[in-house]
Amino acid sequence: MSMMKQPRTFRVAQKIFVTNERNELLVVRFAPISTNQKTLWGKWDFPGGGVEIDESLNEGIQREIHEEIGNVEIEIGRPILYWDFWMEDSGKEHVRTVAIGISGKWKSGNIMLNEEHDAFRWISTEEVLTLDWDSSHKRGLQHYLEYVKERAA
Repeated sequence: MSMMKQPRTFRVAQKIFVTNERNELLVVRFAPISTNQKTLWGKWDFPGGGVEIDESLNEGIQREIHEEIGNVEIEIGRPILYWDFWMEDSGKEHVRTVAIGISGKWKSGNIMLNEEHDAFRWISTEEVLTLDWDSSHKRGLQHYLEYVKERAA
């Protein structure tokens, strides 16, 4: 058993790995003061977030897409990977998070970021590791890149 402090909270999160017709990946950047976790400020992420207790996984990812990047059309695929990590909630408690990575294909729309993010990019899988990631989201990205490599083989 891990020596880490026992969690007081457990959460399930989803991230969608959206690609466009050029096979570029959509990434979004956390805005300063967008979260109590200052370690995330200016770091890159994927659209998505926590699943609410009263919604299905599909409802949750659709809500997160709408909240974070606006009224866009994305073909939501299937779960393709998962990873877990610990995070601190306002520095007070450890939250155990299990994240599910979902494939997505961009269809149409104009991205309109909410206050949580201040920038977005379409980026190739070759360049995506050059961006500044926090360790938990980078682990998800590394799993995604392994998935892409396996599919290409």
